[in-house]
Amino acid sequence: MCYKKYTDIQVFARTKPRPTTTFDSSAEEYLGNMLSSIKGITVNYDAVNEEKTFSSGDMLSGRVLLVLSKETKIEGLRVKMKGKAEVQWSERHLGEKRTRHYSSKEKYFKLEQLVTGQEKGNEVVLAAGSHVYPFTFQIPQGNMPSSFKGDHGKVKYKLEAKLSRSWRLPSNAASAFTFVSRPEMGVAQLMSPQHGTATKKMNLFTSGNAAINVNIERTAYWPGERLKVTVDIQNSSSRDLAPKIAVDQVQSFFTDRRGKVCKHQMLNHVGEPVPANTKKMLTQVLRLPPNLP
Repeated sequence: MCYKKYTDIQVFARTKPRPTTTFDSSAEEYLGNMLSSIKGITVNYDAVNEEKTFSSGDMLSGRVLLVLSKETKIEGLRVKMKGKAEVQWSERHLGEKRTRHYSSKEKYFKLEQLVTGQEKGNEVVLAAGSHVYPFTFQIPQGNMPSSFKGDHGKVKYKLEAKLSRSWRLPSNAASAFTFVSRPEMGVAQLMSPQHGTATKKMNLFTSGNAAINVNIERTAYWPGERLKVTVDIQNSSSRDLAPKIAVDQVQSFFTDRRGKVCKHQMLNHVGEPVPANTKKMLTQVLRLPPNLP
C-alpha cells in the first residue's frame, strides 16, 4: 500500500510575446480529416449460455468493429483480456486530523492478441469503411473469484481493444463480461446442510419463552436461486409470535494493512404467526435476488 501527498503549486512568470503560428485552410482541413478518420471502434463477445457468464477454461470469442471515414495508416490493433480485483476507501481515525487512504490491487491474468498490424511497428494501410476482426481467448484455469462490485471494491473481467497510430493518441474500446467461479460450488463443506437453534425468554408484558430451530439445505447459493428454509417453533409464551427470516450479505475488503466489513440486508420475510403455547413447523421458499454483486 502506498501513501502519497500531493500539493498544488501555481507559478506565474512574465514572458516576451512570441510570434504566433498560422495554418492555411488546406492545413486545417488536413488536420480535421486526420482527427475524424476513426468514426468508431467497439469490442463485443459471443455468449456461451443463457446467463451470459464464463468460467475457468471457457473459450471466449468475439470481434472488434472498426469504422474508418477514409484510408488510414495504423501501427496495430490489439485486444486484451484482463481479470483483476481492487479495493479502495478512506477513514479518519479517532484523535487524528488527517484522513487515511487505503487501496490494494490484485491481478489474475492478462492475455493479448494482435488482430491486425505489424509486431515490429511498421504501419499498414486500411481502406475506408467497416472492418471486422475476430478473436478467441481461453480463460485461464485457476481459483479466481467471481465478478463482484461492492461498496469499496470490485472484481472485474473485461476485454479491451486498442488501435495504435503513429504520432496520435490511441483509440480504445472496452467491454466487461461476467465471470463465475463454478468450482467453488463443488466444495463439500459448502454443499452440506446448515442448522441453528435459539431460545429467548419473554419479558415486557409477556411471560414464558420461545425456542426456534432453523434448517437450510446447504450453505452456498447462487444469485437467483431458491432458498428453502424450514423453521420449527416452540412458542411457550403468552402471546402469538411471527418468525422473521432475513438474508444478509457481508462484504469484506482487505489491503495489506487494514480490512473493512460492510453488511447489507438482501431479503426480509415475516412468516405466519404461531399462536401462544403452540408448536408449529413452517417451510418457506425464498428467491434470492438475481442481481447480487
